[in-house]
Amino acid sequence: MVSRRTARLIADFYASHFTKRYHGPAGTRQITDGAVIYDFLYEHGYDAWFCNSARRQETISGTRMLKDFLMRFHTGESLADATPEWSWKQREKLGQRYLEDLAEDALQRWGDAQQYMKEKVEPIERSLKLDGYEFKDGTLLAPEHDVLDAQEEAGVLRALFRELALNDEAGTFSFLDTSDDHYLNGRWSDAIHNSRKFLEAVLFGVA
Repeated sequence: MVSRRTARLIADFYASHFTKRYHGPAGTRQITDGAVIYDFLYEHGYDAWFCNSARRQETISGTRMLKDFLMRFHTGESLADATPEWSWKQREKLGQRYLEDLAEDALQRWGDAQQYMKEKVEPIERSLKLDGYEFKDGTLLAPEHDVLDAQEEAGVLRALFRELALNDEAGTFSFLDTSDDHYLNGRWSDAIHNSRKFLEAVLFGVA
């Protein structure tokens, strides 16, 4: 499934990309361009309520409303008004589909664009890989259902760590968290280095 980490990256990208300048009494700021994101979603076949809801996130206060709207697909909150008879599990499942579609459309549209735009969507692709997805030939391939996602695996590791009563959980897992951050930012050597430090700390604790 799409992790919260990836959902935030997707929301960050769309909120920062579909913008326009607003000139007000307090100066100039970037705000969500509701018409442009509506057109993008409409052209890519999204449901009418989604297109209209995204358009309504335009506000003179900035881009945060759109970012929150997209992140809340992960929890199903953004779907509540459109699905009053549904359970939260059903909303979360549909929210996952929308997040996958948004990620795939961003990678299709800008994955092979000029370097400036390509660099903006690459963190999404790397984060999706951590979630078990693969973007191949213009299609986002979902992970096998029986494969644990990265966050679940980290939770299992923490549970085992505590079961073994090893010392310095916070310090040990900081290496793993840092490795994830470096991987998302394309710092491959640093990611490998911190993964190795994590394993060394665990082995030292066991010894």
